[in-house]
Amino acid sequence: MKISNPFLCMRNFIKLNYSSRRHDSRLSLEQPLRFVPARASEVENDPNQDKTILLKPLNDEHLIEVYREAQAMRLSDDFIRLIENAMEQRNLPVHEMKNR
Repeated sequence: MKISNPFLCMRNFIKLNYSSRRHDSRLSLEQPLRFVPARASEVENDPNQDKTILLKPLNDEHLIEVYREAQAMRLSDDFIRLIENAMEQRNLPVHEMKNR
């Protein structure tokens, strides 16, 4: 029965794969990197708009339910404003919900 050293086998495997990829990585590093400045419209966006992306998977009914629960549980004002922004983006009635 032949006993093999798993560390030695792994080292040889990595060496073989690394040497074959070494030439590919040199090509990508030799190309100059370009800095692309952000557009003015991207910079001026509301920071809450980025966070409302997290609420996109919810359908309208679930979003309204989350809003009601957040108010009932008295969660942070920031979180409630975030939900309100998402509701405004979807043209859902936010002001009617506030009075309840």
